[in-house]
Formats: sequence, structure tokens, C-alpha cells
Amino acid sequence: MLSICQRRNTGISMVEVIVTLAIMGFAFMVAIPNFTAWIYNTKIRTAAESISYGLMLARTEAIRRNVAVRFTLESATSSGWTIAVDSDDTVIQQRYAAEGANGVTLVTTPSDATSVTYTAVGWPRANTDGSGTLSQVQVDSSKLSAADSRELNIVLNTGGGSRLCDPQVSGNDPRAC
Repeated sequence: MLSICQRRNTGISMVEVIVTLAIMGFAFMVAIPNFTAWIYNTKIRTAAESISYGLMLARTEAIRRNVAVRFTLESATSSGWTIAVDSDDTVIQQRYAAEGANGVTLVTTPSDATSVTYTAVGWPRANTDGSGTLSQVQVDSSKLSAADSRELNIVLNTGGGSRLCDPQVSGNDPRAC
């Protein structure tokens, strides 16, 4: 037969349950803001990598097809893009902003530029519609404070290539702009 003391130690008390729930609640309150910042910074990275991939693909397709190919952002504030043959607007590939990278903002250089056209040898050329030729895209999030946001830049080189860089990194670090 079990004594009274032995019976008491076989389960958990209500006080233990309440203390455990209070600790878990506090941990969630601390973690949720950090988790939100992590999600939006991941969206910034996703959008920047997508745009960088689209630029590389447009240049590669121009060389492969031996025709001028145009990379166009959906808008100056959206991470969606389209790659098309310049002469007849045949779409090669398209990505919509809602595909995992919504909630980001773009700042293009020059400010009115949304496209770049690559020649058959992979060099960027002036756009035939008279708009500015895209030379840089800054990807950020309007939903985060400047201190929490990890903005990224895509810089188009004069030789046709593009590079993803971090403006918050300085010195000889290869990630620096």
C-alpha cells in the first residue's frame, strides 16, 4: 500500500502547470517581434535573389538566342518581373511579386527605370522607349524599422553582369557594395 507522501509525487500540481504556462507565454512575447523581423528580412532576401536571378537569366537568354532580351520589373515598387524578347515581346519567363516576396519595396536607379535590355552579346543598351536603363535596385521592407531591416542592393555592372550586395557591410568584405 502506498503512503500519502508517495501518492502526492505521482503527478504534477496546478501550480506547476500555471508556472510553466507563464514562462512559455513570456518566451513567446519576447520571440514574436524577432520572428516577425526574421520573416520580413527573409522576404527581402527572396526578392533580391529573384531579381538578381532574373537579370542573369535575361543576359544568358540574350546570348543564347542571339537577340536582344529585355528584363522588366512589374513596377518600380514591386519585385515581380518579366523577361521577354525585345523585338516581339515573346515572354521567356515571368515571376509575380506575390510568389513569396510580397511586402517588400524597391527603389530603382534611375528612379523612373524599370527595365534593362541586353544585346545579343550580353551588354546592356539604352531602352528603345526612352526610359532610363536600370542600373541599381534597392530592396527593403516598409513593414520594418530601419534598425531591424536588412536591405540589399542589386548593382548592374557596365559589362552586363549584376551583383547582389549589402550596403550595411563595409571594408574589403565581398558582400559590401
